[in-house]
Amino acid sequence: MPSMERLYQKIGGDGFEILAVSIDAEAGLFGLDGNVGGDIREFAESLGLTFPILHDPSGEIMRLYRATAVPETFLIGRDGIIYKKVAGGTEWDAAQHKELIQRLLAAPQ
Repeated sequence: MPSMERLYQKIGGDGFEILAVSIDAEAGLFGLDGNVGGDIREFAESLGLTFPILHDPSGEIMRLYRATAVPETFLIGRDGIIYKKVAGGTEWDAAQHKELIQRLLAAPQ
């Protein structure tokens, strides 16, 4: 998530958004170590995250996107098409991801 924050700080607001989705059964029930027993705000603040974190305790978003892993990330274009799906962690501010995002942002609407 820190690499997402770095990316968000560089290009967020220029048509680029990050929305994280927590699928914990109850809002705010995981700690800084990712285990049950903490607060999502505390977790976000400890990592310096400034992008929105949504809560989906029913797992409906996970079901709709056919997510199979946690974490799992979807890069969605302005046209609503999923252009990249990554199961597990990655460095989102790496050149390969930034190049794809820049191409999607430059695409006609």
